[in-house]
Amino acid sequence: MPARASRTVALSFVGILVVGVGMVLLWPTPVDRVLHSSLNPLLDGLRAAGFPSIFRYGVLEFAANAALFLALGFVLALFMPQGRRWMAPTLCVAGSFAAEFTQLVFRPGRQADPTDVLANSIGGLVGTVLVIAMLRRRERQSHGRHTAR
Repeated sequence: MPARASRTVALSFVGILVVGVGMVLLWPTPVDRVLHSSLNPLLDGLRAAGFPSIFRYGVLEFAANAALFLALGFVLALFMPQGRRWMAPTLCVAGSFAAEFTQLVFRPGRQADPTDVLANSIGGLVGTVLVIAMLRRRERQSHGRHTAR
């Protein structure tokens, strides 16, 4: 895919993530209220069937937050210049703080949760590390092909 098309796709993805997160943040009630009551019986059933006790709603919520920001950190880092990739996890942390602050100030019925900031920050960092590892591996493979000739 040409670089221009890749950037367009990536920016569209970031836009969709930002709009989605914005909707979740500004929704009058916690969007997971329905999910919480639906998933708890399922998770209880999994634990009763022998799955580890880690299968709890809080762990699932933490993982979902991390995954969302992993995707954001990945895309941001992928399209930042090499010397600026450190900005991707920094932007994820700042965005997470801004999101929780927004909930605290503009949505009194909602909770600002420091655990969400932690999960989002970890996700953004992991996404960035994945990009760096992927690009280094590709560079080593490309370098190996050029020296083998």
